[in-house]
Amino acid sequence: HCSLQQQTKMEEIMSEIFGDQLVKSLADDTKDRLPSPEDLKHKFIVKGKKVKAEVEAAEAMDAEGEDVSDDDSEDEDDREETGDAVAPASAGSENATGKENVGSQQADAADSSSKKSRNTPERKSPSKSPNKTPDSKMSETKAKTRKLSIQLSRSTALQSVHFVNYANQEQNQKYWQMSSFPEKVVKGMSEEDGVEFFVKQNERCLAKVYPYGLRFYSSNMEPVVPWLCGAHIAAMNYQTDGDPMTVHQAFFAYNGHCGYNLKPQCMLDATSGYDLRKDVPFAGTSAYSMTIEFIAGYHLPQPPMSADVIDPFVQVEVLGAPCDQDTQKIKYVNNTENPVWCESLNFTVQFPDVCIFELKVYDKDTVGKDFLGQYFIHFKSIQNGYHLIPLEDRSRSTVEKAHIFVHVDITEKAAKGK
Repeated sequence: HCSLQQQTKMEEIMSEIFGDQLVKSLADDTKDRLPSPEDLKHKFIVKGKKVKAEVEAAEAMDAEGEDVSDDDSEDEDDREETGDAVAPASAGSENATGKENVGSQQADAADSSSKKSRNTPERKSPSKSPNKTPDSKMSETKAKTRKLSIQLSRSTALQSVHFVNYANQEQNQKYWQMSSFPEKVVKGMSEEDGVEFFVKQNERCLAKVYPYGLRFYSSNMEPVVPWLCGAHIAAMNYQTDGDPMTVHQAFFAYNGHCGYNLKPQCMLDATSGYDLRKDVPFAGTSAYSMTIEFIAGYHLPQPPMSADVIDPFVQVEVLGAPCDQDTQKIKYVNNTENPVWCESLNFTVQFPDVCIFELKVYDKDTVGKDFLGQYFIHFKSIQNGYHLIPLEDRSRSTVEKAHIFVHVDITEKAAKGK
């Protein structure tokens, strides 16, 4: 949304500072996939619109730029009315067999940390609008245009393109082109046949899922669903704390906070049998059983604005594939900030690549419960043995001196089926 002069200046600054580390093109007719993270180590990539090739070839620098449409931007406000156009039932072609890989939680205008609000609400069924096709719905929204600097375009390696339908993406989309999807559409895909097309499409092209435009207070979507559908980027509002952001941080902590996690092989192999809707997402890998013994807690805090002695207990929620989702808790201990529980919980994990454990400590009240502390961790980061786990508050700051002492026993077992 910058002027032509500002766009050109941006490109000059990036070229000067990044130098050879700025990747100006990913297009290569001899390849059909993007370079690996290893190949792109220490590189910078600009993603955005590109002007038409013939305009660049003509070097129309006297015009300084070209009009480009805003209809394929990832601006939530511009695309919200056309978001349902990517619904699986609207693929509109028998050739639409390419799977796509994006997932997310439904729109929720109000901020909420309850489990209900984190399970995305139902998306409107395509059958309710039988006369609306992707092309007809998109044509109803008048496209906005803006000027794009040719110089900036030449330094843009990842091109933003508008999603039309699966058949079009499979036949025409290049691997250096990238589409963006609203969270509510991806949530709908995860529950219908569209997830198959989405996963396959994302084997070769990048996809970004962004929060619903009606999140006026910058609340976050639950990122687990996009990851399960193979989306490469689940855009988060980093300025907003809460469970979704903590899940996001725990997920990428597994790879040392280096900025990315590798996709599981089952999402890259069409023969793996990966299906988000099945009890077992895929075959040929291992499942795990895990027992967590909660031994004791130390220096647990009191709830804010409370002087009462606490009755602490631990609740564990597992976020991940439907076959792994679970919530369990241990019994509370009366009147102590240093409880001794000595109680175990058992879990089965069949898709460890996208599996986050949420450990939350509460104070049992006569009515309800009060939050005391939490700790989120990726399943693959969990090790066998004894652990003294530091508790954090909802903004991920360490709660002074507060810990829980646990013993973990993980055993590997064969996956149950395809």
